[in-house]
Amino acid sequence: MRARLSIILFAAALSIGCGKSPAQKEEEALIGSLYGWDDGKVKNLQLALMYAGYGIESVDGIIGPGTRNAIKAFQVSRSLESSGYMSTETWEEINRTKARDGPSDVDEIQRSLKEAGFDPGDLDGVLGARTREQIAKFQSEKGLNVSRIIDPETWARLRTHSPRLTAEK
Repeated sequence: MRARLSIILFAAALSIGCGKSPAQKEEEALIGSLYGWDDGKVKNLQLALMYAGYGIESVDGIIGPGTRNAIKAFQVSRSLESSGYMSTETWEEINRTKARDGPSDVDEIQRSLKEAGFDPGDLDGVLGARTREQIAKFQSEKGLNVSRIIDPETWARLRTHSPRLTAEK
């Protein structure tokens, strides 16, 4: 009976956030928690970090060790508190970085690849194996470094096929 009560109290403490750092709580307010991330926000975060060259290998909407390390490296490079968690300052700086010319989301990358004659598969907003394969083909055909990621040089060439950008002209 005592063990069961201890388990119930432990579970209750976890559910109300007992033991979470202020950085974790701030991140949850911005993008959700481990059990309910806003995967659109996380994907946009990952895409911005990939574009800025912080070693993101996949845009999957999950904050794993690679994303945590990239967040921390970004924070260090911008002289922000380097917790590895998303703070309001980090979120704002990432959005400024992305707004400087990066792709708005994975859908835009997939649509641009399709418009350029490359088949990323379903336009599902996931930077998965098929999309990365097509990014590599695009890079190869355009004489770019084949990295399978969207970097500034790749996006500069691919963005000319972006339906969003061609509609704005």
